[in-house]
Amino acid sequence: MIPTLEAPLLRPREALARADAAPPLRPDRWPDDAGRGRTIAVIDGVPDLEALDLEGGDLEVIRIGVEPDAPPDEHATHAASLLVDARIGVVPRARLLAAGVTASDGRIAAAAVAEAIGWAIDRGAEILVIPLGDHADDAAVERAIDRAIARGRIVVAAAGNAHPRPLMFPARRPGVVAVGACDESGALLEGCSRTPRLDLVVPAREVIAAVARGREAPRSGTSVAAALAGGLLALDPAGRRRSIARPPPRGSSDAPPCPSASTLPPTSTIPPASTLPRTHQENA
Repeated sequence: MIPTLEAPLLRPREALARADAAPPLRPDRWPDDAGRGRTIAVIDGVPDLEALDLEGGDLEVIRIGVEPDAPPDEHATHAASLLVDARIGVVPRARLLAAGVTASDGRIAAAAVAEAIGWAIDRGAEILVIPLGDHADDAAVERAIDRAIARGRIVVAAAGNAHPRPLMFPARRPGVVAVGACDESGALLEGCSRTPRLDLVVPAREVIAAVARGREAPRSGTSVAAALAGGLLALDPAGRRRSIARPPPRGSSDAPPCPSASTLPPTSTIPPASTLPRTHQENA
């Protein structure tokens, strides 16, 4: 059992070290080449490049449906820092494709998300992280996800922070790795959506990372967990076929069991679709 810490703030590597991962991870012995040769896409806002230490890293940014003068997005900056910041990131040598789809008013168009997924596929992303979600489905996003999965890419999405409501879209879509968030003891965070399934649960309470130039802040929830899960899968590519998921989370009588990664969701079932637009704050 992992003990609860008195000091709640975690660095990204400390958070992953608390996950039941294969291979085992230690923050003080993090691989120098972590992420080398891997390409991860994050579909979120536009990160603040001046906030990140990208020494030895490789980051490409595109704006889709975002105004040219829109300011950097703290939510996206935090996600990028979790992954590729040379000081604290879990895969600092990975190539990161950052698709900014969050407009300056916080809105995200479904068409922009679908286009971003297509761009990430074409740019060679092996893992696509979607730390966003909505309660309604969208046909264009579904088609883009199906294309990614058909090409052997891993699509990871935040389960949502709206418990007792079910998983948000696209996390609930078959074929997508639905990521939940827990605390240091393995208990699901109170707001973490959990039905009908969670495929992976990652410690994501008060994880501190860069949010703007010269400023760090802690963030919690399934968006943080999704970014960390993308890093975990990049660290251990074969883990998608091994047991890297945690045991059934404690702390909730209605929390479903988390299957092993060897039973990650199938890619063949395609449910009906509707629409996606949402505000950025819904899954912050």
